[in-house]
Amino acid sequence: MADLLFLSLWFAGLAVTVLACHLGVTRVFGAGLDLRVRAVATLVVLLAGQYLAGLALLLLGAFGPAALVALFVLAAGFAGWTLRSPELRGLIAADFGRIRAATIDQPVSARIAWILAVPALIFWLHVVRGTLTPPLDWDFLTYHGPRAVFWVQEGTLWPSYDAVGLWQFYRAFPIAGDLLSAWAMLLPSGDVAVAPSWTLVWVALGLTGHAAIRSLGGSRPAALLGAAVAVSLPACLHHMSSGYVDNLVALALLAGIVLFIEAERTGRMGLAGLALAAWAVALATKLTALPFLGLGALLWLWLLLRNRRAFTDLPVVVSVVGVGLLALAWPAILILEFANPLYPFTLSVLGIDLPGTTAPARELAGSRIDILGFTDA
Repeated sequence: MADLLFLSLWFAGLAVTVLACHLGVTRVFGAGLDLRVRAVATLVVLLAGQYLAGLALLLLGAFGPAALVALFVLAAGFAGWTLRSPELRGLIAADFGRIRAATIDQPVSARIAWILAVPALIFWLHVVRGTLTPPLDWDFLTYHGPRAVFWVQEGTLWPSYDAVGLWQFYRAFPIAGDLLSAWAMLLPSGDVAVAPSWTLVWVALGLTGHAAIRSLGGSRPAALLGAAVAVSLPACLHHMSSGYVDNLVALALLAGIVLFIEAERTGRMGLAGLALAAWAVALATKLTALPFLGLGALLWLWLLLRNRRAFTDLPVVVSVVGVGLLALAWPAILILEFANPLYPFTLSVLGIDLPGTTAPARELAGSRIDILGFTDA
C-alpha cells in the first residue's frame, strides 16, 4: 500500500512538472507554434532539467527525497503562477481540445487499429512484467541500477563504494540516463517506479516519432504506422522497461530532428537551440551521440548565419549557455577527477596516447578514442 501511495505521488509530481514545462514553452514560443512541436520542446526542457538538476544536487551532496519534493513544489508553484494569465489558460485549454480532437473525435480506421493492436498487446505485457517484477537485465544489474542506487543511498556523485575491474569503467559513464532511474527510486524508496518511468520514455519515443513524420509532411495514418513500427523494433520494445538508456538516446536524437526541422522552417533560433540541447542530452546519456552533437552544432551555426542573427541575441546566448552546460558539464567533471574528458577511454592523437589519459578501457578492453576516430589498440 505504501509503495502504491508513493508511486501515485511520484507520477502526480511528474505530471505537474510536465505541465509546468509545457506552460513555460508555450509562454516563450506562443500558440503560433504547432502543438506537436511545443510538446517535443517540452520534452527536451524536461530531459535537460532532470539532468542538470540531478547533477547539481549530486555535486552538492543533496540528492534525495526532500530535493525531489521541493522541485515538485516549485513546478506546481510555477504552473499556478503562470496559469493566472487568462490568455495562457485559454491556450492550454485549446491544446487539450486539440488532443481530444486528434484522439477521441478522430479515431483511426479499423484496418490501422488492427495493425496497432499487435504492438499494443506486447506493450501491455511489458508494462505488467515491468511493474510486477524488478529489473533483471544484465546491464541494469551490473551498473545502470547500482549507480542509481548508490546516488539514492548517499546523495552524492562519487559514492563510498569502490571496486576494481569493470566498475572503474562503469562509474565514469555519462549519467543522464541513470539519473532518470535514480529520480524514480527516490519517493517509492525502491525500484517500483523504475520500469513505469522507462515505459514513459518508450511512449514518448513513439509520440516523437509521430511528430517527426508529420513534420516531414507525412499523413496521419503514415505517422501512426511509422511510429508504431519504430518503437516495435526489438531494440526499442524489449528495452522498454529494462532501465537501459538506449531508448532515451534515441528519444533525444529524434526530438532534436523535429526541432531542427521546425527551426529551419520558421527561422526561430530558440527552436534550433532546443534541438541542439536535445542532442547534448543524448551525449550526456551516451558517448555514441557525440557525432550527432557535432553535426547539430554545424546545423545551428548555418541557421544562425542564414537568418542573419547576432551572437548577442537572447535566444542565441541562452542556447550557447544551455547547450554548453549540458554538453560540457560531465567532461569537465571527468577532467577534474581523472584528467581526461572522455574517461574511461584513452585519448590518442594519430595513434599516440596523450600523457596522463591512460584509462581502464585501454587496460580492460584495449580501446581508445583517437582524435581522428575510434580505434582499437
